[in-house]
Amino acid sequence: MTATKPREQPRDALGRYESYDYKVPRANLLSILASKAMSRGGQPQPSTQVAEGSQATLDGHRYVLAGPTGIAEVIQYGKHDYTIPVDESGHIPHEFLIQRYFSVDEGKGRNTVIDSGKDAKVVFRGDMFRPEDVIQWLVHPNRYDIEGIDTEGSPGKIWHYDWPKDGPITVSNAYGNQAQAIMVQLKKHFTPREIATLSSHRDHAIVIGKPRRSAGGMYDTSTNNTYVDPASFNRRPHSFVHEEEHALRYNDKTRKGVATRSMVPDFGPLSDQDRTLEEAATELGTIGRLDEEDVDLRSYYSQLDDDPRSVEERVAADKRLLTGGGLLRRLRGRGLEKAVERSLEDSAIGGLKLRAAALTAKEHAARLKGNG
Repeated sequence: MTATKPREQPRDALGRYESYDYKVPRANLLSILASKAMSRGGQPQPSTQVAEGSQATLDGHRYVLAGPTGIAEVIQYGKHDYTIPVDESGHIPHEFLIQRYFSVDEGKGRNTVIDSGKDAKVVFRGDMFRPEDVIQWLVHPNRYDIEGIDTEGSPGKIWHYDWPKDGPITVSNAYGNQAQAIMVQLKKHFTPREIATLSSHRDHAIVIGKPRRSAGGMYDTSTNNTYVDPASFNRRPHSFVHEEEHALRYNDKTRKGVATRSMVPDFGPLSDQDRTLEEAATELGTIGRLDEEDVDLRSYYSQLDDDPRSVEERVAADKRLLTGGGLLRRLRGRGLEKAVERSLEDSAIGGLKLRAAALTAKEHAARLKGNG
């Protein structure tokens, strides 16, 4: 396993840059950088950034703080200050740009999949950027793009680890042991055949980054990418396994059962009724794969308002239904497929009904089978 680029900056448990605590006068910084450059027999490298559009007008001041790189510039842009880590040559590390891309909880919230769905009118291009080069993007990443970060089809391409033995599966934007932890969970909960199926038609990428506000994960059929919120994954693997279950259902074209085949069409929108069945069946498959302690009780099992049982009781009942009474058993592969197909209409999660859906998941499944 090799990384395409080193990741040496200090980060917290969620893979974010640590806070900035110490002020460094800019005049002192320039003196320090000059002396360091001369001691190495060179000078700080200039920016190679070329933008399609005008450069930012900085209508305030800027000064320097020590940060995870040892240096961070704070730029006053409009009415707000923005703290931006820079390296010794004054350029923004690529991984800070990636971190900003996945900061979906700021402001009104963002959806990274939509952001990377098409190019913005202004695209910043280059290998290195100073804060003033891309301040518009840092403040408004939805309105501007940086090539290779949020241009069309590019999320997660900057940082990645590859496992050639597992086929074309990539873990992107991983920090520390996140990539290894993802692969451990993937191999624990899915069979080798299932893992191969995930990339049987297109390369499959698992991107470490929150796709949108209030989402622990998301599977995007258009790119065959799974997005995993690191905070959610650090608590339990439930959301990650759920999204990979979606990915497996979509990529496994051999599935014919109403409860086991994907309800997501190759083209066009997914109806509320089909979405209800897709989520219920996917959640049932997820529960079948997980150990009891790995189940997140804030899942779809918490949305069964007509079921008087507690969330724990609902999960335990469905686990017994799938395994034939073996509460602690984990299922995978064809055995799990058969159990989901057999059990959905008798399961607690079969009572799920989302938004404008007229029928519950089990009612819709029965209708599709011609039984209702």
